Amino acid sequence: MKTIKLVICTLLAVSFSLFGIFGNTRQSESVTKPIEISFMHCHGGASGELVSTFCKEFSQQSGGKYLATAFFVDGLYEGLLERLQMLSLSDSLPEIAQAGHHYANFMTDNFPVVPLQTFIDKTGYDTSDFFPGMLDLGRDSSGQIVAFPFGVSTPVLYYNKEMLEANGLTTPPKTFDEVRDYAKKLTNKEHYGIYINFEQPGLWMIQSIIENYGEQMLAPDRKSVGFDRAGLKTFEFLNNLVNVDKSMPLPDGTEQGVIRAQEMFNAGKIAMYITTTGRLGSLQRDAQNTVLTTRFPSEDGKFLSVPGGGNSLYILTHDPEKQEAAWELIKYVSAPEQANRVAQLFGYMVVSQKAFNTPELMGNYLDGNPAARVTYEQVPYMTKWCSFPGSSGTKYVRVTLDNISAMFQKEKTPEQAFRDTVEQMNEIIRTGM
Repeated sequence: MKTIKLVICTLLAVSFSLFGIFGNTRQSESVTKPIEISFMHCHGGASGELVSTFCKEFSQQSGGKYLATAFFVDGLYEGLLERLQMLSLSDSLPEIAQAGHHYANFMTDNFPVVPLQTFIDKTGYDTSDFFPGMLDLGRDSSGQIVAFPFGVSTPVLYYNKEMLEANGLTTPPKTFDEVRDYAKKLTNKEHYGIYINFEQPGLWMIQSIIENYGEQMLAPDRKSVGFDRAGLKTFEFLNNLVNVDKSMPLPDGTEQGVIRAQEMFNAGKIAMYITTTGRLGSLQRDAQNTVLTTRFPSEDGKFLSVPGGGNSLYILTHDPEKQEAAWELIKYVSAPEQANRVAQLFGYMVVSQKAFNTPELMGNYLDGNPAARVTYEQVPYMTKWCSFPGSSGTKYVRVTLDNISAMFQKEKTPEQAFRDTVEQMNEIIRTGM
């Protein structure tokens, strides 16, 4: 009997012990539940897969403390902005969101942006490894850092080496007149001379051309547009290529049209292509000929000014734990190793000087790929991508592209399309609508 009692007591003791273990396990699991954050971005295909990979790696390396999830939004930067505006209505903003550099003011004016300067000051984070001009893309009007650059680009001129040489053109063009001249020589029944990706988000390409004709997008007081002669020159330049020389395919103003133009360049049907260096990776992978790059053209071949394209990362949560998680993820994707992976896959520029100078990262890659080095030669001339005043950022884009489209369709002369653009943009600035 004593033996039976002893066995029962032992079993009870073991049961209570096991209950305690499992109970503690459940309690531990609830305590260590990962802090979940989302990262909203606009990169599709292989580029989007890399963003997802970053989130998975970061989550794994946190040892279960954080769980980061990437989600893709179509429509480039304007698509991102529209989605953010919709999500803000239901108070369901992501913890991290990308935004084009040109929407810096819009982001801080319309969303609950948590300045990264807060975390930099609190933790003593060293920002000296960023290229200064690139770090400046995420500063607000008071000079504090509100966002970190994720992707930075400049516009470059890509060209098909074999097509130029077959037409006796041994060096790429440097001026807008030379671009037009080359494009005419390279155009025949089977080939176009050029495509300019003027549809780039936020009037980035239009700004690039205007600045290289010597004027700015906005007046110094930001109360009107800052271009007149340069604006008209820009409209005339584009019209000459499309309607006068017919050396550029008629654009349809859509992303699908841009994709078709890129496919034509890859197939050797277009000889020159002016677009972001962010397309370098895909162009070099898919083109059937040798793809080289040269600096963005200017009016006289000397003046050069290129707006820094690409996007920055913003924190949009008031939850302290999620803020910390978002800050850690932003630091992770900004590190030299990750910046290098972004640059080599996307074609963006590394934001880290260490990544640029380390042979095992960008150093050897640039030595073996001169076409990737050209964009870095333009860094000293980098200007800020114009951030238009007010809360109607996308309207400036829409009225400009609508007028350019009307010009291409010969519904308006270049001068009329240009004058209407100036009038409509100034009206948006004046009324905010």
